[in-house]
Amino acid sequence: MTYRDDTEALRARLTVLESQEAENLVLRRQVARLVAENAALRAQLASVRPPGQTVTGAPTPAAAPG
Repeated sequence: MTYRDDTEALRARLTVLESQEAENLVLRRQVARLVAENAALRAQLASVRPPGQTVTGAPTPAAAPG
């Protein structure tokens, strides 16, 4: 490979990496939004579910004596 070939290959690789970086940023923002949404839904659920009850409605099992 010549210097020019190496340079072109590196530029192409840089373009790919920049694209992946942009996609990664979008995905990180989506994850952050989903984490916040999940926390809000959990808080909402906790406010309407009686304490000591699981999501299925069954009582929370007591811890084994230790």
